[in-house]
Amino acid sequence: PKGEGEGKAGGASANPKRGGQQGESKRKKKKNAKNIWLKCPKGTRDFGPLEMNIRDEVISTLREIFKRHGAVTIQTPVFELKKTLTGKYGEDSMLIFDLEDQGGEACSLRYDLTVPFARYVAMNAVDAMKRYHIGLVYRRDEP
Repeated sequence: PKGEGEGKAGGASANPKRGGQQGESKRKKKKNAKNIWLKCPKGTRDFGPLEMNIRDEVISTLREIFKRHGAVTIQTPVFELKKTLTGKYGEDSMLIFDLEDQGGEACSLRYDLTVPFARYVAMNAVDAMKRYHIGLVYRRDEP
């Protein structure tokens, strides 16, 4: 729901049903004492303790199943060179988060796990791999 992850600084009210956080769907943009608007960037959200416990259990179960069937995992950076990502997603390229150039290379946050995996395969001359990949991706759209 729109507005998730928005709230004021200094912690949240104790609500055991929401993992100790205010109900995300009911939160509005709030100002703290210094009149600074606090909210998560578009396309992102916070996960409270209750939600993270559930997510951790699900991911742990999935990892066990993948490993039981012989899959291995890799980890790729959460950002890639912008030229690697640009043009690979068609119209969805507008949803890519670009990072400010810090060292002479324009970078963007990964939009999904496909292009980073393809880059990994090409760079490491991988012929075949039974793999799983669980990781964060970043899209400039509604969570």
